[in-house]
Amino acid sequence: MTQEEKDLVLKDICSRLPYGIKVNNEIQGDFKIYGICENFVFGRNEVCHIDFDIEKIKPYLFPLSSMTEEQIKEFNSITQKCSTYIGKSILLTDFCNKHHIDWRGFIEKGLALDATGLDIYE
Repeated sequence: MTQEEKDLVLKDICSRLPYGIKVNNEIQGDFKIYGICENFVFGRNEVCHIDFDIEKIKPYLFPLSSMTEEQIKEFNSITQKCSTYIGKSILLTDFCNKHHIDWRGFIEKGLALDATGLDIYE
């Protein structure tokens, strides 16, 4: 993994923290994180100390092609009601982060795991 990829994965995970991103760590297995601070990962009610090597962590994301009909309608609604490119871009990024959608193509690059059919998000 290049330094650029490490930085991008960390930025992506951090942008999904408000939604409780589920990740896989080669050592600890699957867990949901809500915050990151140096070597500490914050769960909902506890602090877990883990080996936070970004190369060993892969988020669980859904490919764009797995969006539900309801999600497609919401996505289209955002594109229709927002008149500015920047506003639309921000709202669509927030939408994808909230629904754990892989809008950066991480799954294809081997930087994320496909969450389709795993029923890991509420």
